[in-house]
Formats: sequence, structure tokens, C-alpha cells
Amino acid sequence: MRRCTVRAALALSVCLMTGACDKAPARGEAPGVHPGRPNPPELGAGEEATAMSVDAAASSDVGDEATPDDAAATSPVSSCSDGSYFPIAVGNVWRYQIRGRLGEVKRDKWNRVVSEEPIPVEGPHHGKLAFRLESSLGAERALKAVSWQNIVDGRLVRYAEMSYGPDSGVHTQTSQWEPYRTRFDTAFPASALGQRWTEKYVDQKVWFSPARPPEVQTTLHEDIWIVVAVDEEVVVPAGTFKALRVRKLLNSTSDERGKTYWFARCVGKVKEVGVASGGHDESLLEYSVHP
Repeated sequence: MRRCTVRAALALSVCLMTGACDKAPARGEAPGVHPGRPNPPELGAGEEATAMSVDAAASSDVGDEATPDDAAATSPVSSCSDGSYFPIAVGNVWRYQIRGRLGEVKRDKWNRVVSEEPIPVEGPHHGKLAFRLESSLGAERALKAVSWQNIVDGRLVRYAEMSYGPDSGVHTQTSQWEPYRTRFDTAFPASALGQRWTEKYVDQKVWFSPARPPEVQTTLHEDIWIVVAVDEEVVVPAGTFKALRVRKLLNSTSDERGKTYWFARCVGKVKEVGVASGGHDESLLEYSVHP
């Protein structure tokens, strides 16, 4: 059975004000491994002027991570004609290799869908049913972030996120977006090439520190997206995929401006390249999803 299912200031979280959410939440159970997919470790085995230069840079390093010793170098193209570009289901997991701007390998990152639950963060989305995604870094699997996401009108959106210190595991920041922040439109048609759209949302961030009271910042953001390529072949360590390439333009206002993403049907994000604020690159190493 196919499983591709996948409002201006906001209220400050009561639990966060009292410090009751300072500890990192418990990890979820490891998902099952989909037959024929690699096993993640321990899981069971003004922009037009810059568009061309960014495209060239992004395209030129499509195969940088692959070497003659990588399985991706000789693997056939993986494609799926009608599945979601971001399959979201409990148990799905993706592992990425993070590289710095000079190409140096920094660490690995794991993203996993742990559960479907009511959002526990106090605010406009409290109690809303959403998927809980956890991101962890490095060999020690240090918890980086927990976010709550769901499908709204064909788009995978983020409602809230809690961030943690990479070494201490202490809760350092909470973000909430109203009405939400788009992670990805999951149902682009092939005719979407060149399509643009603008997204506006309120972003409230709350920073926490033992030395001072919580600091709150509320900002109205506007992100501009463009579909750069459809069915583009991209090579990453996990294999060769036919992907949709989208970019968040540099004249967007969020911290993800200038980023380019590649999404493959029935897989999810296979590659990410950042060009603003010293952004890093991510390439898919392995994954286990319920298609």
C-alpha cells in the first residue's frame, strides 16, 4: 500500500517561559528499513542577475561528492513517476553528509520522522496534529532540532521548531511561524519549470540563556521561490536521481535565502547548496522511506 502522505506577534510558550522544556526530548524508535534501500547506521544494519552564476556553481558540483569508490558513481538512475517529492510518514529517515564551503566534510546529519502528535509548544498551533521530525548531528547523534510539520494544500509546511545546543543538548531557541513556513511543495507538475511564487509569514523566535530572561523577536518574512529544473539528473552518495531543483531567491528575507534544493520523487531532499551567510552543502548518503 503506497504511503506518500505526506497569525502579528505570536504567543510565547508557557512551558518555555518556565523552563520546563529545557531538556531535549526523548528520541524516537528507529524505523524499519525499506527493502532495496541502504540501511542507515544503527537503524537495522534582483536575482536574475545572479541566477546563472548560482546555477552554474550548483550544477558544477552535482557530482563532487561521488568518487569511483562510491556506489553512486555506477548506480542506475532512480526515478518514481507519481510519488511525492517529500514523502512524510512515521519511520522515514534520511542521512546527509554536510560539507563546508570549501568542500571539506564536516559531519553527518540524520533527519527522522518520529511520530504524529499534537504540537506541544504553546502558541497558535498548540494541539494541532503534525508530524514530529528530529534532526541530529555527528557520530554521537547529538540532538540539533525538533520540528512539527504537516501537509497543507499539497505543501509540506513547518509550524514550530525547537533548537538545541550541539554539544550540551540544552534548549536554546524556539521558532514559530504563522500561518506556517513552507518546507516544500510536494506536488509540482512537470510544467512548473520557471514557476515563481512568494510566501509571506510571521516568524517569532525566542532565545533562551541561563544568564538572562528569554529574548523574543518577531519578524515578517517574504520568501521568493523559483523552479529551476525538472527531472534533472543529480549524483549523490546515495545514488543517481531524477530531481526537481528549486531555489529560494537571494532577495528573500529569511535565513534560508539563496539556498538551492534538489528533491526526488518517493525519496525527498537529495541535495542542498547554500550560498548566503556561509551556508553549507548537504548530500544524501542513505535513506529509508515508506513510498
